[in-house]
Amino acid sequence: MDKNEHVLGKKTRNLRAIKLLGFQGSMKHSIIILLLLITGCTSNSNQEYPDNWAKIPKIMGNECPDISGKYENIATNTKGESGLNLAWLILPESKDKNDINSIELILDPLHNSLLIVATSDEGVFIESTLSKQNEEFSCKQGALVFENNQFVNEHGVIAQNWRSYAVNKTADGLVMRYIDSATGVAFLVPITGSHKYWYLYKKKT
Repeated sequence: MDKNEHVLGKKTRNLRAIKLLGFQGSMKHSIIILLLLITGCTSNSNQEYPDNWAKIPKIMGNECPDISGKYENIATNTKGESGLNLAWLILPESKDKNDINSIELILDPLHNSLLIVATSDEGVFIESTLSKQNEEFSCKQGALVFENNQFVNEHGVIAQNWRSYAVNKTADGLVMRYIDSATGVAFLVPITGSHKYWYLYKKKT
């Protein structure tokens, strides 16, 4: 194996590891991703929207799409595998809770607010209202967007991490475009990377 093949193989393994880590939402996740990117300094991957998923309705400008509905809390990815806990992404107080099985979203366009109701088998578990005015969510390019940005400065890594979760309602359920980007320095090596994934939270009956 020549040097180029070795580097290419190592980058491929790194990208696979990053995909596996994509289900985590902690500071540790950000640090590990940055460390994995060191070999190539730059890493980018973008999943295409699956052809067999229902089409995303077109919304003009920055109007908020109506995402109201009840959905499963655990997503299905583009390969049909499960993962990515919705409550953990949009309800920080649910981080230690593992028994949430559904999320109900109720958009109030008049007051620019979003009611989130997390439910377990025993009933309502967490109820929270987010405000667009308070920048707890936004509406961009036809999607309702949650953002989680973090600055990392530990274990030899100094970097900025940006995550956005852009959601739309389709005939199948709630579709999410998950983008995770980071740029910074790890052990004096400049690094940057961006990754896009698609997830589907099926309708809950």
